[in-house]
Amino acid sequence: MSGYQLVRKTPRNPPPAPAFRDVTQGESNGPEQTEDAPRGLDVENYTRQLDAIMNKPKQALTQRVCAETVQATQSLRTLYINQRRDKLGPILAHEEACLNEELRDRFNMVINYP
Repeated sequence: MSGYQLVRKTPRNPPPAPAFRDVTQGESNGPEQTEDAPRGLDVENYTRQLDAIMNKPKQALTQRVCAETVQATQSLRTLYINQRRDKLGPILAHEEACLNEELRDRFNMVINYP
């Protein structure tokens, strides 16, 4: 069985992009910023970068550099875990409240955590 695959032809040297012309007169046409839009340090990405640097033998020649990188990576991982906990806490609390409500309605019991 033979077939053809359609491929979009793209030139090797694309023409230069036209000059930017602001037709919105100062209004942003980007996505709206929501409350849970990521702000600040992207801890997960930064941790990956540090891990990559640490695993390159050229960068990690001295014990001091290795120790600093390990300590920075561990503190960033802790920060990332804390950020995830803060983000997931309200979601889990809501799920727990819904579960308690359902247990109260169906079985006339409630889960109490010590």
